Amino acid sequence: AAASSARAQAAASAQALANSVGNVPTLSGQDSSDMANLPVIPAGLTCDQLATTTSVGGQAISITAHQTASAAPGSPQYCAVTGHINTYIGFEILLPVSTWRQRYLQVGCGGLCGSISIAPPQATGYKPLADGDFVLAAEDDGHSGNGTGWYSNPQQRVDFAYLSYHDVALVS
Repeated sequence: AAASSARAQAAASAQALANSVGNVPTLSGQDSSDMANLPVIPAGLTCDQLATTTSVGGQAISITAHQTASAAPGSPQYCAVTGHINTYIGFEILLPVSTWRQRYLQVGCGGLCGSISIAPPQATGYKPLADGDFVLAAEDDGHSGNGTGWYSNPQQRVDFAYLSYHDVALVS
């Protein structure tokens, strides 16, 4: 009887999860026809003004490089910003200058990471991304390079475990 009850409970849990996942909105293709039509919000600061920022949401930041550029003629302009958060967390953020539609994509990295790559390969050709609807961000998991010497630093272990993703989302 106990085994039968456990199977029934497991089946009910599996069905509840399937129902939850089934209700998550998804995109059916490469266009944005089934996305909410959010209004464009222009940048509140110029890229040069943004580069002088030293704190965001309680996070100390250091901007090491910035530029306003387009990927190609006719494509949206971005303010590309690189820097560090609270000493160890390296980041790169691409902020649309005049096309942002209140969307955000943060690109993660695998393994022990230690490098920044803001190119989301799974989204290649995705129109809203190419149209500058998204702020794009990436980080290095709180350390640079392939070595593991950073692991002896307690703060860098916390950055690697979870804080780097959180802090970059706040700063973005």
